[in-house]
Amino acid sequence: MGIVPGTDIDIRKKGQKYVLVVNPIETIRKKWRGKFKGRPTTMEYMDEVRGEVN
Repeated sequence: MGIVPGTDIDIRKKGQKYVLVVNPIETIRKKWRGKFKGRPTTMEYMDEVRGEVN
């Protein structure tokens, strides 16, 4: 799973089960990567929507 100290995780409920999501921000980035061709980059969009993350 690649879970080590400092890894970002999220716990979500799906039906009657709870699911561990490793690095939820990276999952969101992968989903949106390439969606804004010819426009601001995905990272620029994400920074505008949620604020800059260091």
